[in-house]
Amino acid sequence: MSLTKDTEDMYELEEDTAVCAADAGAVFTFEQGKLEGSTVDGEKAMTAMLEAYRSFELNQKVMKTYDERMSKTVNEVGSLT
Repeated sequence: MSLTKDTEDMYELEEDTAVCAADAGAVFTFEQGKLEGSTVDGEKAMTAMLEAYRSFELNQKVMKTYDERMSKTVNEVGSLT
């Protein structure tokens, strides 16, 4: 679609521009100083982030425990010989 400036704050769709059937009855408005709404759900994003962080912490603790036990096992096996 192509828009051309009609007046200082108005735009028109050019005559030779093809319009999708779904957009045939669409009305567009432009408002200065307005912000588009977010497409992100903040609560879901925060929940997902906290779940990922907690999962990371849990895996980090598991790896630390595994490393400590492997270190202890290697040291004990080495001291028996």
